[in-house]
Amino acid sequence: MKAELQRIGKNIKFYRNKERLSQAELAKSVGCTVRHIQRIEAGETNLSVLLFIKIAKVLEVDMSLLCLLK
Repeated sequence: MKAELQRIGKNIKFYRNKERLSQAELAKSVGCTVRHIQRIEAGETNLSVLLFIKIAKVLEVDMSLLCLLK
């Protein structure tokens, strides 16, 4: 499970940087704290399905791409 969380976090960070968003901007857009985004990107915490959907929408990327191995 840890490897999957790390992969998702790494992909979220990749697409966030691609969109030139800061962690603070992403956090504000999805309604969570910067620390929570930091922990998600580091693979240190689970995220809810609702938050996962919100992040994908803000990053304008299909959820399946956030799960792929890069």
